[in-house]
Amino acid sequence: MKIDRQFLTQAAVNLVVVAAVLAAGWSFVIGDMQKRQRRAMSEERHLRDEFLAKWSKANQLDQYRGQIEEMESEFANVLRLLPSDVTPESSHRFMVEASEKLGGRITGFEAQPTLVYDFYAEHPYSVSLVMDFESLMGLLEWIENHPRLATTDELAILAREEGLGVQFTLKEFSYVEFEE
Repeated sequence: MKIDRQFLTQAAVNLVVVAAVLAAGWSFVIGDMQKRQRRAMSEERHLRDEFLAKWSKANQLDQYRGQIEEMESEFANVLRLLPSDVTPESSHRFMVEASEKLGGRITGFEAQPTLVYDFYAEHPYSVSLVMDFESLMGLLEWIENHPRLATTDELAILAREEGLGVQFTLKEFSYVEFEE
């Protein structure tokens, strides 16, 4: 049996062409499928990580709620430490006591309108006094360390013959009962 050489050549060429077409098709189809698979695996990893993070948070939700309740309770206790009886008379006595103790003299004390917020009130007072610099520093420290919750604002210092003229706004804070 004699096989024609031209037939074998034609068959080999056809076989190579079919193999090349199959390889190219395989490469395009499988390559595209592999890209989609890698994308899907990456998205799966991302979703798994996101799920684990959210699951961890959800798993600790009761603990977070407990912490919030504890913080709210502590905040309410701190608010109750604020005095509820701040009056212009008590604040004036507070400043007179402080300035006299430190060698100063009050030349003016005027109550400003009280500002009421959700759970506290701010009582501002315009204060003028005469004292030396060391006494002023002592007064500011005394106000800061005193059990009454008070701050100073808008401090102005003027030179006078009898000492420093000091003007500032004293702000005292008080607790306001609120309805839950």
